[in-house]
Amino acid sequence: MAGQLAVGIDGTAASRAALEWTVRRAEVDGSSVVILHVAGNTSYAADESDSLVRAELDFVRALSPTTAVTFEIFHGEPVKVLSQQGERFALVVVGTHKTGFLRGRAFGSTSLRLVPAMTVPLAVVPISFAGTRRGVVVGIEDHPGSAAAVRHGAAEARRSSSSLTLIHARSGEESSPIQSALSLVRDEFPEVVARAREVSGVPGEVLINASATAEVLFMGGPAPGSGLGAVGYDVLLNIAGPTIFVPCEREPAAIASA
Repeated sequence: MAGQLAVGIDGTAASRAALEWTVRRAEVDGSSVVILHVAGNTSYAADESDSLVRAELDFVRALSPTTAVTFEIFHGEPVKVLSQQGERFALVVVGTHKTGFLRGRAFGSTSLRLVPAMTVPLAVVPISFAGTRRGVVVGIEDHPGSAAAVRHGAAEARRSSSSLTLIHARSGEESSPIQSALSLVRDEFPEVVARAREVSGVPGEVLINASATAEVLFMGGPAPGSGLGAVGYDVLLNIAGPTIFVPCEREPAAIASA
């Protein structure tokens, strides 16, 4: 997932966390970072946006003086702007507050609406992403998005010299796509150390638990034109670590159940 990275900011602690995560990632890859901000339509809002972006530029330069960073300010609806402008980048990053169902703040959450709108991978970073984290996790489901998520997860494990865990939440006697996913990694990324896990339980809960100590969780995004599924919804509302949603490949290649 090399290339230019974009991060959306809005002046909250969550967007600052996303900015820090993006810069740390860029340091490893030597990538450049573009800060995206969607301003209001008044002159006051424009001045406020300019001050905000410049403060974030100062933060990045203090955090990582060698990272190339620029900014772009837009006007419009944030989800529409970020999804359209995001097409130019290898990865778009946004922050989120870890709300959880009990807080009652699901409605209006940008990340919930942004995931289905994206055509490039979207990283959602919670405020509490710091701490000791090891390994890359990929959530496996039997649909076209999983193949893309597996490939991106394996590439991430190779990039960071990390282990890769493919995890599938299984219920009842349903067939499992996990072995096909593991074969995909072994065929296309033979240098990556990968293991497969099947866990009984609710898929969202399984992935939340698995991502609590992972460097990053990869998930397949919804198919074009469809909304965010129940698993993605659960994970986003109870996010436990940096999570990257990977859109379906343009020529879908589903992971066949074994």
